[in-house]
Amino acid sequence: MFNSSLNLRQTSNQIASRIQDGIFIGNYIVLNEQQYLSQNKITHVVNCAASEIQAPSNLKVLNFYWKDEDYQTIIDISNVIEIITFVKRAVKKGESVLFCCLSGQSRSLSALIAYLMYRYQWSLLKVFQYINIKKKEIEIRATFLNSLLILKSKT
Repeated sequence: MFNSSLNLRQTSNQIASRIQDGIFIGNYIVLNEQQYLSQNKITHVVNCAASEIQAPSNLKVLNFYWKDEDYQTIIDISNVIEIITFVKRAVKKGESVLFCCLSGQSRSLSALIAYLMYRYQWSLLKVFQYINIKKKEIEIRATFLNSLLILKSKT
């Protein structure tokens, strides 16, 4: 269906964006910014590039070893359930979660989109509209976007 990546970029120097209370998305650099993590109560990480980056040991981490490659299938219903459970536990305690990968885009964005679609029963379009308001840069692989569409159609 899609044959290139969706890229909605605006100029931004942000390393992370607050999506909603307790939910952030960013790149690997955020993991080394202790002041930023502390100020935003980020204690949990959905690491979507665990084979490439490692979160500090003081953070609770849900690791996914996804590659940023077209052949990679990254989102399935079991992953979504894991992510929802992980995020709910953190937010319930008043803590925050960072969705991250190397660039804070395709892989972590796919995981975040899946989380929002299932947590709130939102359409893919509604999630994109919402995230586009909160995050200055949006880029996702076409194959990951197709996976999200297929996953949503199965539920």
